[in-house]
Amino acid sequence: MDMHGIDTGMIRELRYAGDGRGGAPLDIPAKDLEAFFLNYMLQTMQEAGRALFDEESSPDDAYLDMATESLAQLFAENGGIGLQSLIEDRMKPADEVTLNKSIDRMARITESNRSVANFEGPIERAAQEFDLPRDLISAVILAESGGDPKAVSPAGARGLMQLMPATGREMGMADPFDPEANIRAGSKYLKQMMDMWDGDLKLALASYNAGPANVSRYGGVPPFQETRQYVNKVMTNYEDMSRAR
Repeated sequence: MDMHGIDTGMIRELRYAGDGRGGAPLDIPAKDLEAFFLNYMLQTMQEAGRALFDEESSPDDAYLDMATESLAQLFAENGGIGLQSLIEDRMKPADEVTLNKSIDRMARITESNRSVANFEGPIERAAQEFDLPRDLISAVILAESGGDPKAVSPAGARGLMQLMPATGREMGMADPFDPEANIRAGSKYLKQMMDMWDGDLKLALASYNAGPANVSRYGGVPPFQETRQYVNKVMTNYEDMSRAR
């Protein structure tokens, strides 16, 4: 997996650097690996901010980059965001398969945070208004649109949370491509599905994807491959993002 210039294989290479991958892995502290990912996340948010406000780079950016790197190291040394414990738990066994899964999971967490970084404000406001976990809203956005506010599905669902026009109107959404309006409407609909199924997340997600009528008809998650994959994807995103906090 390549994350816009960050090749997750580089961590594997770091562990075997100097011996052509033929000998024992290097002992790299978990906090240093977490600092690496934290630095990448902070740099990405910094670049997203520049793009959002059409700002040009300046000579002072070199000092800002140094400060960002130092801040990432400081975070990692003082508990970080949970990646250090994940790395330590998963890297104890000398098992390449286990290591690869750990690295891929870290990559997913980093990419997930990058994809929703520009929408943290609307997500937080919707989470508070509808009493939903912010990470759950983020997980739905990732599964629905990958963080693309202009996304349109073949069926006609639109925006970050991929609402059909009729559903959007019911939720009071005027512009499906406005991130604030779409996130609010999608979160409102998700909350209705959660209430309908007494907080059962899997049934709520299945209803969000396939409609509550199908969930009622089958007495649970419908046997549609797309719906089952969707529920699993959102649950995985949600778990990853929650563990990283």
